[in-house]
Amino acid sequence: IVAEEGERARQREAHAIPGTTGDEETSDLGVFELLAESSNLQTPKPTRDPRHPIDKATWESWFDPSGKPTIEWLYFKKEVFRRGIAIDVKRKAWPFLLGVVPWTSGTAERDAIWEEKRKTYDALKSQWKGVDEVFNSPEMIEVRQNLERHRIDVDCRRTDRTHPLFSLEETASGSSIAVSEDVGAHTQANKHVDTLSVILLTYHVYEKELGYVQGMSDLLSPLYVVCGGDEVESFWCFVAFMQRMKSNFLRDQSGMRKQLSTLQNLLSVMDPELYRHFEKSGALNLFFCYRWILILFKREFPFEDVVNFWECLDSTLAQAEVLFLSFFQIVSDIDRRRAETDDTVQIRRRNKAPGAGKSASPTDELQTVSLPIVEDNLRELLVPGK
Repeated sequence: IVAEEGERARQREAHAIPGTTGDEETSDLGVFELLAESSNLQTPKPTRDPRHPIDKATWESWFDPSGKPTIEWLYFKKEVFRRGIAIDVKRKAWPFLLGVVPWTSGTAERDAIWEEKRKTYDALKSQWKGVDEVFNSPEMIEVRQNLERHRIDVDCRRTDRTHPLFSLEETASGSSIAVSEDVGAHTQANKHVDTLSVILLTYHVYEKELGYVQGMSDLLSPLYVVCGGDEVESFWCFVAFMQRMKSNFLRDQSGMRKQLSTLQNLLSVMDPELYRHFEKSGALNLFFCYRWILILFKREFPFEDVVNFWECLDSTLAQAEVLFLSFFQIVSDIDRRRAETDDTVQIRRRNKAPGAGKSASPTDELQTVSLPIVEDNLRELLVPGK
């Protein structure tokens, strides 16, 4: 009886919220309420062609005999965004994308850069690995250091254990032990899992102010796979990647609060109907998006898709797509209307009568709504590279 009354109350609330149709759609994740369509945005038409990624032959044709590129940096980024990179080329291309090595460098210069980075990494690692006295130094108190080592070890043993590189433990006899998906602190590690721990503990030494924060192992593992399990390359690619992601891990959570606030403001501009629905439903804090943003959708998609997704973002050319252009046009239109002292705009919303079936034809209705306020954090998105 209580459940039936709760369902009736939910349906009454659905019809009371503007923009709801009363229709539902069932998926593997549960039952979802369908909102009425009110957006005038055009359907996105992606410019990407991931079926023809940058292969080894194409990659090699972009460099002269000295190893210097013969194409412009912007063209390279456009091609990465448009086509993606083949698996056997990613390891060479990602250090460029992340800014670990300069695009204009030749083979000899890059070799020298990597050699210097290896020496720096070894010096950083020597500050904690095998040096007991370091635990009593003013910079690293013994209790805190031991705590971080344990936390990093536990997190790495739980990270991507279904991926082939991390899922098997080679025994002395050469046999392999499969690791189940239900992993924990006492799960067996393998050499790659141990290397993840070493890299993160070295990063904890390198980034003294921030140190290690839970979730970083999720960001490191794709980089480690792309770098072919090379410890030094993975570390410096991770350092570069964290320059973009560091604000997500600030202990006062100011970075995450800013991002959720930006997303909330963006939603109010791009999809006012959905914004009002979240507002009525008490979900406007967008806490359900927290993990998406914190580790950049790492746990929301299959591993290979995450790598390709990050690659697209690293090209910093996502602004070329239709949704960004629509956002730019909307902001420009809002600014123009406000300059004309008109704070309202009419939108066309498609409605169905309450209780109408899916086959019922919707009717168009013009509604006058106030223009949204474009906050400064949204205007930052219009700056190239943001």
